[in-house]
Amino acid sequence: MQLSIEIPEQLGFELKTLANSNEFIVSALQKALEENKKKQAFKQAIADMQQQASENGLTTDELEKLLDE
Repeated sequence: MQLSIEIPEQLGFELKTLANSNEFIVSALQKALEENKKKQAFKQAIADMQQQASENGLTTDELEKLLDE
């Protein structure tokens, strides 16, 4: 799949100096997307913990204290 994006001029100049710029960009995007998935999963886990704590009568402050221990 081909994708066109606009990038800052300086970044474009730097990418031109790379021998395998396409592979570099693909690899960087894959890593960024993986990190984003991990971040979203972490946020969901936090939301689930807060929901369960609330259902069990714990406040957010109490949950934070438990997690700090």
